[in-house]
This record gives sequence, structure tokens and C-alpha cells, in this order.
Amino acid sequence: MKICINGKYFMPIPSKKKSPRPFSQLIKDARKEAKQSLATAAMQIGTGKSYLWELEEGLSQPTLPLLEKILSHYNLNYYEIRFPSQNQDNQQGTKK
Repeated sequence: MKICINGKYFMPIPSKKKSPRPFSQLIKDARKEAKQSLATAAMQIGTGKSYLWELEEGLSQPTLPLLEKILSHYNLNYYEIRFPSQNQDNQQGTKK
């Protein structure tokens, strides 16, 4: 895929970053890499320790303001998160 800007063509360069990971795994890995306890990380982010644990285990989803605080705290960006596809959500909701 080429991108044309002012008559000049550019080719996107693939990112050398790791492929996106589920949010829960991403923040758990980031916390461990920062060598922070759940209590310390939760206090610095501004949430409860038990809620941060739920986020790391994939049992809860953060609000947008909390998501922004977490990403900022660990110096991450939205592109590093793999979100579940809409089809997966719909299929899980219809299974009985």
C-alpha cells in the first residue's frame, strides 16, 4: 500500500513493536516489568488494588478515563491493546 502526499509516494514501515496483546495481559506485564506491587500500582494510578487485579485477570473492563490513566502510568498506547472483535462478543452472548 502506497500513500501519496503532495505527489510523493511513501510506503508504511511495519512497526517493530510486539503485536497487540489483550489489555489484561498488557497491563499485568507492564506492572511486572516496572517491578510494582498491585498495591503500589493501584495507588499511583488512582484505583483500588482489587479492581486493578480484576482488570489484570480480564474480569472487568476499565472506564475510558481509567484506561487513559493506566496507559499513561505505564507509558503505553492504544495500539498495543488487542480488543476482542465484535463478532466474538456477539457469538459469546448467543451461546447457551
